[in-house]
Amino acid sequence: MGVSTAAVTIDRLREGDEDTAQAVAERLRASCGGREKLARFLANPNNVLLVAQQDGVPVGFALAYVLERFDSRAPMLYLHEIDVSTSHHREGIGKALVEELRRLCVTERYSKMFAMTNRSNTPAVRLFESTGGIATNSDDVMYR
Repeated sequence: MGVSTAAVTIDRLREGDEDTAQAVAERLRASCGGREKLARFLANPNNVLLVAQQDGVPVGFALAYVLERFDSRAPMLYLHEIDVSTSHHREGIGKALVEELRRLCVTERYSKMFAMTNRSNTPAVRLFESTGGIATNSDDVMYR
């Protein structure tokens, strides 16, 4: 499985792709928790890590989780994080990552995909709206 857009390829990482996952983490994140943690993460089929690469170099990723529900027939996909290297902003990579997740929803028969962000996160709001996302309300409060 994989999608190509203007010399950028998008693939879902799976067990055995720890080197690529580590490269994504090193290039686009502060840390990854180590190779063993990456291996456990990638071995779990409910964890989804898509990576966008240009000439073998990670330029973006999307991190999502399959959520099983007791009250619905099909699981949902929660898009937890998406990031594109600053040098590749506004090239359609984020949009391509979201579209690949949507394709995954259809293929795997997930009931829906959803994401959360703050109104103040203008790039995320623009991305989600440009891919057909609809803000269902504006009064959510997140606690931790």
